[in-house]
Amino acid sequence: MDAALLEKDWDRVEKYACEMEKSSGGESIPLFEFYVNRGRALAKLGRGTADADTLRRLHQLREQAEQIELLEAIPMIDRALESS
Repeated sequence: MDAALLEKDWDRVEKYACEMEKSSGGESIPLFEFYVNRGRALAKLGRGTADADTLRRLHQLREQAEQIELLEAIPMIDRALESS
C-alpha cells in the first residue's frame, strides 16, 4: 500500500485497503485496521477530498502509531499533514 501511496495511485490504495479488509475475514485485526484507515485517509487527502474529519483521523492515526511504536508509518502521515 505504501508504494501506491508514494506513487499517488489513489485507486490502487483503495484496492489494497479493500483486499486487506477481505483477507481479515470480518475479524478485527488492529494492524490491518490501522493501515486501511491510514491508506484511505491519505488517499482522500491526496485526491483533495479531505475534510476536517479526515484531518482529525490522520492526527489520531499518528498518535496511535506512536503508541504502538509503528514508527515507519509516521513520516508519511506527517508529510501529508504538513501539506494540508
